[in-house]
Amino acid sequence: MGRSPAEALARLGEPLVVLEAAALRPWQQAVIYAWIRGDEVLYIGASSRGLARPIDPRHEKLREFLPGDRLAIWPVPEPWELEMRLIEDIKPARNGPPGRSRICPRCERFRILRRHYERGYCDWCADSLDRLPVPQTVDLLLIEHAERLEARAAALRAQARQQLHASRA
Repeated sequence: MGRSPAEALARLGEPLVVLEAAALRPWQQAVIYAWIRGDEVLYIGASSRGLARPIDPRHEKLREFLPGDRLAIWPVPEPWELEMRLIEDIKPARNGPPGRSRICPRCERFRILRRHYERGYCDWCADSLDRLPVPQTVDLLLIEHAERLEARAAALRAQARQQLHASRA
């Protein structure tokens, strides 16, 4: 006869943490987090999914955590505006220049929101690409990139022709 569930779990030893329903809610709400080394704030981040982002081992910034570094986490109702204000005030080295925005490489029209940098595209393009199968998405992106390069090359050729004509005149 098999072991009871309690006996099977007891073989694992003491759990790292046990959360009841009421205690789980604070771990799932929106947060602001700061990576701190000594007295220096290295990075300010925000997550609408609670601790899922700040403790993710794939986090592009926090993978560089060293012994002695600290991660401070505060629950907040709306993290995005507060995150930007904190970055502007503190200017953490790992956040880059304040107010920096990136333009979507696909449509070249819309700004990529900081919280969507990992997607690499503006919301509109990311949503449209999410609806395509992966091979079609890759093919489409390669074609669009080649078209942009061709358009840029044509513009440079036209500019060179104008400069050549101007120099001959």
